[in-house]
Amino acid sequence: MKKKILGALLGALLVSGNCFAMTFSTPEKIGTVANYGRPDEVRVAGAAASDGEEVSGGKGEPVYRKVTARFGEGDDALYYHYDAGIEQGETGKRQVTSLFGGQTKKNAFFVSPYHCWVYRLLADGKKPFYVLQDARRNYLIVGRKEDRFVKYIDTRALTKKYFPRRHVIYKNLRAQGDTVILEYHIERGIQGYDDKVGELRFQWDDEAERFDVKRVNSDARKGK
Repeated sequence: MKKKILGALLGALLVSGNCFAMTFSTPEKIGTVANYGRPDEVRVAGAAASDGEEVSGGKGEPVYRKVTARFGEGDDALYYHYDAGIEQGETGKRQVTSLFGGQTKKNAFFVSPYHCWVYRLLADGKKPFYVLQDARRNYLIVGRKEDRFVKYIDTRALTKKYFPRRHVIYKNLRAQGDTVILEYHIERGIQGYDDKVGELRFQWDDEAERFDVKRVNSDARKGK
């Protein structure tokens, strides 16, 4: 009888623990920014609001020379800051600003403006995290922590850690319970990229307020 009671209590504790695990929504694409290699302007699509110096004659999504755009609502909204700058001397080079993060540039991170996709993940249907994918399939996961935006995951750093001498691309972003998942594919010279080699899994640790990273090989390549 005691064993049965103990087993029931342990089962209840396990169920209780699972009930409090964070659950992520399906990633939702909410916008894009892109200048396609033209530093004098940037196109912004999907922003909830934007304020800046719009370039006349743009077709489709608004085109700006300088802009602050907001994705999302409320205190957890993500901001994008772009400034084409001024051509410098004979070279004509510009000091371009392209930052995602908080409402001020001091709390923001550089992301290539060539083409960036903005995704939103809702934790427990409320708290938003944002995933930024650039044209080279690098991913950033950012979100507000207390009064600041922080960078939780940067796949460029993970590529250096797990694949230091290889060219890797990530794709097929998805969420499963308290875990965000990306597939990784390794380049094999002129043969192109392998089919899915494995996954990087980012499991949320609610107590530490961070993602724990786990690399998982596909069944065909375990142990290699």
